[in-house]
Amino acid sequence: MIDSKFVKDGLLKSNYFPLQKNRNEELPSIFNSTLFSAGIADQLVSIKLRNGGYDDLSFNVTRFNNVHRKISIPHPLPYAHLVNTITKNWNSISHIEANENSIIRPLKHKDGRIIVMTYEQSKRKTKRYNDSCKGKKFIVHSDISNFYPSIYTHSIPWALLGVQAAKLNQNSGFENELDQHQRMMKRNETTGVAIGPGTSNIISEIILFEVDKLLKNKGYEFYRFIDDYTAFCTTYEESESFIRDLSDFLSIYGLLLNIKKTEIKKLPKPTSADWVSDLGSRISQRTKVNEFYCIKMLDYALDLQEKNAGGSILKFTLKSLINKATPKAKIALLDYAVNLTMHYPILLPLISDLLSVATRKPNDSYYKSLIFTLNECVINKNSDGMVWCLFYIAKYYSATLSDDIAEKIIRTGDVIAITTLYLFNNHQIKVVVFCQSILQMSLFDIDQYWLLLYQVYFDKKIDNPYKDLNKYLPLVKGVDYQAKKNKAINLCNHDQKSFDVLKSNGVTFISLKELVPEKHKKPNLIKNFFVKLSTKVVKKVEEVAT
Repeated sequence: MIDSKFVKDGLLKSNYFPLQKNRNEELPSIFNSTLFSAGIADQLVSIKLRNGGYDDLSFNVTRFNNVHRKISIPHPLPYAHLVNTITKNWNSISHIEANENSIIRPLKHKDGRIIVMTYEQSKRKTKRYNDSCKGKKFIVHSDISNFYPSIYTHSIPWALLGVQAAKLNQNSGFENELDQHQRMMKRNETTGVAIGPGTSNIISEIILFEVDKLLKNKGYEFYRFIDDYTAFCTTYEESESFIRDLSDFLSIYGLLLNIKKTEIKKLPKPTSADWVSDLGSRISQRTKVNEFYCIKMLDYALDLQEKNAGGSILKFTLKSLINKATPKAKIALLDYAVNLTMHYPILLPLISDLLSVATRKPNDSYYKSLIFTLNECVINKNSDGMVWCLFYIAKYYSATLSDDIAEKIIRTGDVIAITTLYLFNNHQIKVVVFCQSILQMSLFDIDQYWLLLYQVYFDKKIDNPYKDLNKYLPLVKGVDYQAKKNKAINLCNHDQKSFDVLKSNGVTFISLKELVPEKHKKPNLIKNFFVKLSTKVVKKVEEVAT
């Protein structure tokens, strides 16, 4: 069992910002919450929440098919309240740790995270699949329609207390407190939880634990990856029954089955997609790969990608090759991949390891490619693409960026991209002017830009964003103006205090040390000699073969 202290530290320091996959895949390492300690969160919990809740910061991340997915970072004040309620009552929630039907559940990871949403290692995945197939003739695949955005917050106490008991008691108990604090992170809305923070995974596991329990009690053999269900059945009729029961059990908690992604297939079936087996078998046979082989494999993967739009083929291939590439091969990979990023921005996080070993010069071909990709991401409003390009330009090219591109980025209104642009000294004034315009807008608009506004406030370039008393007067009721004003002042002071607590404790969510370029390691001459010798032999064989 995970202790509540680890849960609290994990949700605050490691699983607050999007960091649920492999490190530095969702956002560059400059964005993190490692300074957001439990003690600071406790100080925030002592601050009363605003009537009507807060809005969150949201931005687009690029999926493998270049379609956007909205990721959110909640305002730190309501987030601290929710984390506190979860950890304070962890003994009553911790049963979700023992749900063996759930592959992604809270665990004590070595890096401090409580949630890591990466796929299993191939060996472990294959064993689990083969064990599940024993004596079965059919496999069922299904998932939940629009899962996180459709979660009904009142279903949290339903899952913990039982539906009828929860409906009779809608006020007291930590179960309703969880519901309330979850709503406070998004304008007191009862539908939807944010995609990104670890708290959302805790909430979803609480609800789906009950669905899984109902399925298990009926004797079904299945496992679940977040909201994707895979079941193994002896007959076709049992497969149909599983789908009906899954749909019925989900509906208890206000969730819907995704019919378009529900299918029954006859076993046996391969454990992975054709392209995974194909590429995996080609690359796994080698301990090291040279530049000739890397180019050939990327050509092959690009052709596969065009024929299989539904798969993250190029990402899989590039990641696999980077792990085995010789120093020269890494340069070849960079030359190829940096041009692909304009068309497939999902590859941008992967070139970090390649740029760090390349010889870079002002306005070189890598820089030009990053500018091309940045412009394309601005047009398509790819938040993460803009951020990665700006990160590389700031880190490796002395933050060299034209006024024209900077102004285009600001016009997108994209909070995470503009926050990254703020790190460029010669464009900071533009960003501060933009922040001043946001301060004239509503409280919810200010919430949506909280990270940017907090950082600029932390640097003493604007006043506290929650300073304007007039924005709080509409939140209080009454006919006596002075009484209303006093209440509004109280609310205004609470919101201001949330930023002041963070600032006084030196909390920043941007790590500038991550912008320092890595130092090149001195080459191991003996090792390089044998690597070159072996790769030359392989290269000659491959050139003859082609």
